[in-house]
Amino acid sequence: MEIISTVIEAVKKAKEDYHDIDITLSFGNLSQEQYKEIYDAGVRKYVIKIETANSRIHEELRSRTIQDRINYMVSAKEAGLAIGSGNIIGLPGQTDDDLASDLIFLGRFGVDEMISSTTYTPSEVLPEPYNRQPAGDWEKTKRFIALLRYLFPKAYIEVPSNVDGQGIIRKNQEILGQTELIMAGANDMLVEFTPQEMAKSYGATATPENRHVVNMEVAQRVVAEVEKLSK
Repeated sequence: MEIISTVIEAVKKAKEDYHDIDITLSFGNLSQEQYKEIYDAGVRKYVIKIETANSRIHEELRSRTIQDRINYMVSAKEAGLAIGSGNIIGLPGQTDDDLASDLIFLGRFGVDEMISSTTYTPSEVLPEPYNRQPAGDWEKTKRFIALLRYLFPKAYIEVPSNVDGQGIIRKNQEILGQTELIMAGANDMLVEFTPQEMAKSYGATATPENRHVVNMEVAQRVVAEVEKLSK
């Protein structure tokens, strides 16, 4: 991937300018050599989401086996990178036993620094039948986040950006979903800084108009709501 060499140069420059900056990357499945190049450039954390420990659902979602995904996680870990991972709550066919398996997997693999858990929302980019099923259970997502905080007390637990988007049914509309998950135990937010003119050319941000974007305005609202609820 040509972009990897570009990113590596950017990481090196960032580390030169800001020595104490903590850089986390997520480029999915790479070779062990590429993981090592990323580590040597100054990256110490890498996110590879497992999505679900249910092998059947995982293969239907990703068209690759779960063992294949785990092998990449092992390669990245062997290169020296701390691995962040997580799952999706409410996938069609997913059971509570599957969620328990997700917790066990995260613990056994040693994913104790960065974890995320997001509510399933249907998308046209997903294969059948995952592109047209109802969104996952919001209350169950909050309970799962609380379990993650209990089991991984020192971890950065990310609030996914989609929780205030369309499709997810929340009872409390007076505060943001981001706020609810932080109150449940999450402690990390992804704030979008990509310039609009660049976002249109970048796959992760070149999405439909109804995509919920967590910008600085949203982040500041979340901070204010959490501070108010914590008094």
